[in-house]
Amino acid sequence: ADLAERERRVEERQRLAAGGDERERRAEEDRRRWQQEAERFDEERRRKEAELLERERQVAGREQRLAEREAEMHDDRRTAEQALYARERAALERDAQLARREEEWRAQHLAERQELLDRQADLAGGWKELSQRQEEWRAQQIAEKDDLEATALELERASASFREEEAHIEKRLREEEERLREVRRVLDERDLRWAEACKDATVARAHVPGAAHP
Repeated sequence: ADLAERERRVEERQRLAAGGDERERRAEEDRRRWQQEAERFDEERRRKEAELLERERQVAGREQRLAEREAEMHDDRRTAEQALYARERAALERDAQLARREEEWRAQHLAERQELLDRQADLAGGWKELSQRQEEWRAQQIAEKDDLEATALELERASASFREEEAHIEKRLREEEERLREVRRVLDERDLRWAEACKDATVARAHVPGAAHP
């Protein structure tokens, strides 16, 4: 746009300078000056175009790096999403497993509680039966104690009677031993007299011929 404006001005000046050489000379000088300016402008334009191209290359490189970063970020995001999905799936599986374990624990707890109640009922029944047996055992022990006391009394009476009878038997035995000793003494005396009598008879038979044997 600036170049077109300048060319228009140059043309106007050229038309104005058509009336004389001075004007033509000035116009030529202006034209040269403007041509130099146009060349400088073209050089400046080329320089700016080169800078623009360099900037475009830099922008393209930046855009490529951004695209690569976006791709990496997309890959990272996809990897993160996959990891998050895997974590969520694992969390859901853990929740399901925990729910199953909780149900199993509840069922086991209910079974253990029912078993405990059954055991308590059995223990209550066993305790009642044990109490009854204990009462029966106590009654039996009291009866046996009474029987033992009666038996002990009878045994004590029998022992007293036995001791009395034993004393009486011992007394009779002593008396019998005294009597036997007395009988033995009498027999010994009789044997002694008999032996003396036999001796005397033998002596007498020896001194009296034809005497009969006593």
